Amino acid sequence: MGRRKVEIKKIEDKNSRQVTFSKRRNGLMKKARELSVLCDVDVAVLIFSSRGKLYDFSSSNSLARVIQRYHSHMQVEGEECAGVHAEQICDPEGKSPLTIKKMLEHIERVLEEPDVDKLDLNDLVQLEEQIEDALSQTRSKKTQMFKQSIAGLSEMVRPFFVSN
Repeated sequence: MGRRKVEIKKIEDKNSRQVTFSKRRNGLMKKARELSVLCDVDVAVLIFSSRGKLYDFSSSNSLARVIQRYHSHMQVEGEECAGVHAEQICDPEGKSPLTIKKMLEHIERVLEEPDVDKLDLNDLVQLEEQIEDALSQTRSKKTQMFKQSIAGLSEMVRPFFVSN
């Protein structure tokens, strides 16, 4: 016995629509959880019901951290570097920022130049955003490395606490 094909259109009956929403929402959350466990990936799902209620799932500790990671990834991926100062800060392909150390060195060089008028407010704002993105990426990598270290130490210590 197979499933019948469901026509994708708005369900007119309110009760049927609510039941379908609940079942599909739960199925989507279950699939997201399975994907995160099976493939060891970060997954975030946000669902707003027609009444405005928020349903969310995050495979990591913080949904906000996953969203911040998404925003920084999209900014790095989709943004073309513009202007002379931005070209010096981005890599040759213009896709990803250089290390924090190199950005800070660049900022110091620009600020030490006698003609500081070249650097306008937009350039400073862009530099600040790139530094903040790099800092958040560094913090998330540090947190990930700490978690891996703790997991490894837990595995090493576990045989000592297992009672026979």
